[in-house]
Amino acid sequence: MPGKHTLGVAFVVASVLVAGCSQAPESPPAADSKADDPKTEEAAAAPEEVKVYDLAKEDITRIPDLTSRNLSVMGVKLGDRTAEVNRNKQLGKPLATTPVGGLYRSAYQGRGIYLDIDKQSGKVIAIYVNTTLARKVKGQFRSILRRGNLELFKKMFGPEPRRLRPDLQTTTWRYPRKGVELIQTRSGDQRTYTFKLVRPRRG
Repeated sequence: MPGKHTLGVAFVVASVLVAGCSQAPESPPAADSKADDPKTEEAAAAPEEVKVYDLAKEDITRIPDLTSRNLSVMGVKLGDRTAEVNRNKQLGKPLATTPVGGLYRSAYQGRGIYLDIDKQSGKVIAIYVNTTLARKVKGQFRSILRRGNLELFKKMFGPEPRRLRPDLQTTTWRYPRKGVELIQTRSGDQRTYTFKLVRPRRG
């Protein structure tokens, strides 16, 4: 079981993840010349490019409109496949891997990072960044991991997060549409913090 500085993850098991018919026209619509253009089809099929910022390389507190899709930690981001994670030299090798329901949870970087990897897809579906990794994080974001700087957290992601108390020791501030959470865990007089990334929810 992780030490005091990683109790945030120990108390967090897994994040909660979550289209009429009309009468056909009497005659077919006129053909759209653009629809048959292969270049147009390629452009439509091309994946949207998203700028990604790494907590270990940039002070993300200075970057506006962030979601979990824009963030990585030690080179790993949501959606990475197991093979990519295994090749990530910056992240290093896992200290331990434990099956948890339909996923595998692995610890890295002195248990400062935990990854949840879906068993079926083989992709990273959640990233946990703990207090113990604060020394490797750039800029003011360290204060969020070290002492739970909620004022800065709200400034980054919005003034009204969802506040949850799953148990007496744990408090979570969650932004479902942005896919980010801050988790505070209490053990006696000590508090530790975990920054969690999951896929943003729609609607």
